[in-house]
Amino acid sequence: MCRNVLPKGFTGKGEALRWRNELIVAVAQVHAAMTTLHQATKAVRSRFFYLERFRRGQTGTVTLRWRQTTGRYVTWPTLQPSVRQLPPALRAWYAEAQQYAAWLNAQECALRHALGLAERLLREGSASTASTEAGNRLPPPSAIALTTTTGEQHEQ
Repeated sequence: MCRNVLPKGFTGKGEALRWRNELIVAVAQVHAAMTTLHQATKAVRSRFFYLERFRRGQTGTVTLRWRQTTGRYVTWPTLQPSVRQLPPALRAWYAEAQQYAAWLNAQECALRHALGLAERLLREGSASTASTEAGNRLPPPSAIALTTTTGEQHEQ
């Protein structure tokens, strides 16, 4: 039955590679959007806070975080009293920037997770291909093995 569903010789390697490459491009696009938003918040005149791109050294994860011009990182709830004192148009702009930053952070997290899955799939696929090429293929199950594991009698 499975042979009717899967194409002949399907290993999934080409699809996994294509998926990984698409994810790499998507992560790069999210990082570019983060840079654009970072630059937009830094360009506000008489600003006291802006969005900073923060990269974790160990994992390479990139997030946008609010930072005061004093250099201290702050959370959005901490900034809201200051934002409420701004003119309505600027207040709305900062609220929209916060929503967009949260969306970009979520996108980056989800894409990195998917990228990890795609890379694991490629590693597992190349490991199983290497063992198959080395002749370490498992023999097909025999009728005797099936009877002992399932408890049912099969005729040969």
